[in-house]
Amino acid sequence: NGDFSVFRMVVNAQNVDDQALNDVISWNTRLNAIFNLPKSFRIQTMIFYRAPVATAQGTRKDMIMNSIGLSKVVLKNRGTFNLRISDVGKNMRFGGTVNTPNLYNDFTFRGNTRTYMAGFSYRFGGEIKGRKNRNR
Repeated sequence: NGDFSVFRMVVNAQNVDDQALNDVISWNTRLNAIFNLPKSFRIQTMIFYRAPVATAQGTRKDMIMNSIGLSKVVLKNRGTFNLRISDVGKNMRFGGTVNTPNLYNDFTFRGNTRTYMAGFSYRFGGEIKGRKNRNR
């Protein structure tokens, strides 16, 4: 599944500075997909993109994020092992442009944002609903 939004962003700070007016058409989108695999494995992927947006003194640059996860149902559908990797392509970044009569600054920050997470959950109250006879 996914979503897509388009919007107009008007930032008006002319009460502080006569030139502090910024008007931008922007958009963002998010896509999620879940794939059921044999032997109670499941893969989930996510990607998010935000186009540049207006600020009072310039713009924020576009941003992209992504992640992928793998899960395995165990213990007669009472437990789940999870593994998730964020920023798979190491392309997450943040930046912007400040453009005023007294200052121009174009910056981009790229951190070491790839993370690995592992987990286990156990359902004491019973098995996952809807998965009772889904072992493939």
